[in-house]
Amino acid sequence: MSVENPEQYLVPERLDEPYRFMIFTVEEAVMVFAPTMIGYTFDLWLQGLFLGLCLFFGLRKIRQGNDDYLIYSKYWIFPNVTSGMRYTPRSYLRTFYS
Repeated sequence: MSVENPEQYLVPERLDEPYRFMIFTVEEAVMVFAPTMIGYTFDLWLQGLFLGLCLFFGLRKIRQGNDDYLIYSKYWIFPNVTSGMRYTPRSYLRTFYS
């Protein structure tokens, strides 16, 4: 009994492995390369790359199940009006006096 097409019978090692482009999954590649290409068209490719990498790492944190990461980053980046915490100290204050 000879096998005419051996690729027909290959079983993948991991069934749940998503398709990858370079080292990224498809969704991660879009998160990195879309802002970079948009930035490239406006001659701001470094800013686009920075934004894409921030989106990439944010997506990875969300996929790991760390939903609190978004709340914490919202506190440190945006003003207190957006976080809904009216009585917390400002994020830019580093020294507290009593």
